[in-house]
Amino acid sequence: MISSQTQYEELGSNNRVKRIIIGFVKSRSNIETSFVGFLLFLSFYYFSYRYPFQINSSLTSPTYKDTPFILQVLKYVLFLWGIYFTSLKAFANRLKPQYNKEKMFFFFVYLYLFIIPVTSGTMAKSSYLIETGIFFIALLPILLFSNGNLDAVKVSRSFSLFLWVSILYEIVQIALFIINDRLPALAYSNSWSVRFGSVWDDPNSFSFILAFLIPFVVLKKGAKIEKIFVVSFLLVALMLTQSLTGIAGVFASLFLGTFLINIVKPRKSSARLLFLIVILYSIGAIMCYILYLNSPQLQNLWYLKQDSINAHLNIIDTFYQAGYVELMGFNPQGMHGESGYINILLNFGIIYLIVYLLVQLIVIVKLLKIIKGSPKEGSEIYYGALFFVISFALGMTNLPLDVAFPINLAYIICVIFVYTFEQNES
Repeated sequence: MISSQTQYEELGSNNRVKRIIIGFVKSRSNIETSFVGFLLFLSFYYFSYRYPFQINSSLTSPTYKDTPFILQVLKYVLFLWGIYFTSLKAFANRLKPQYNKEKMFFFFVYLYLFIIPVTSGTMAKSSYLIETGIFFIALLPILLFSNGNLDAVKVSRSFSLFLWVSILYEIVQIALFIINDRLPALAYSNSWSVRFGSVWDDPNSFSFILAFLIPFVVLKKGAKIEKIFVVSFLLVALMLTQSLTGIAGVFASLFLGTFLINIVKPRKSSARLLFLIVILYSIGAIMCYILYLNSPQLQNLWYLKQDSINAHLNIIDTFYQAGYVELMGFNPQGMHGESGYINILLNFGIIYLIVYLLVQLIVIVKLLKIIKGSPKEGSEIYYGALFFVISFALGMTNLPLDVAFPINLAYIICVIFVYTFEQNES
């Protein structure tokens, strides 16, 4: 029998929880900044448990345990609760939906990108299919209630914190590997195939977020010596991921992003920077080829990656074997191969793929428009977002980044940057 004292304590505890929830809902803090901050926290740190507790997949990481079902599901529960509380907060503060043609158009575009994968995944009982579209729902409350008041400076601080946490994680992982042979995920003992993925313990995803962090560091206010040190470390960390697609995607985004910025915002310094990048890429490519020809270790590393390379190439055969039913998205089956775009095509159809690609293009154009306007404070997050979205779009040709948490959520956050800023201009 429960005592009255226990009942009283439970009642008091429940009341405190209710007061906290009501206080959050009714607070008049910036709804966009609070929501983005929550999404950043979820994407940045949810997987921080992986390395300390060696939890990931026993198939790809021999020294790791499989992720418990509760941890697989919890991120979605937290994400949906964030959507729910943000909507409650908008209604509690009597924020009126911002109706205009452009917002309503994109509202239904993102609703479409959300509904098709979630419906297909639910019917097929496939979490893989759901992952492609579930995070698009985060854009709906932003399009309805945002007044364009995102505090870019606060968001920039969140990225700065993540930057230093990532560096610390990377240093710890490297040190423990050297001292105690402690393997990160996707690593094999007595092998060159030891890949470091920092706080996410995911080399592929971490390599792509570096496309954001490198320009972010360059453009953020700070001492040049510190910037040189940090960027150099991030480039080393990029190489240590051993993600060929990630490395290619990051360098290609730095080249293409700088080229596009130079078009919309022509300056002599930008032209010199672009020319310097082309020269450095050329020198780097020549050096890598020379090292490969004269390095048995690098040749061995390339040999170890042959299975992965063949798996990426096999998706082409899958595409050619697809019929009308698959190309129209009437037979979603899950992962077909390593290309995100071909997986989307064969699971959801060509119309979905076209919309998905157009959204990427529109986001890039809008980010260039923001950069052209030269926002003074917090501008580094828009530059970082531009380079990241470009690398994400390029990487999807060879990796299923659309189903890779948290990089798929990071992409949605960069899309949110576009709408919260532009509404501030209107």
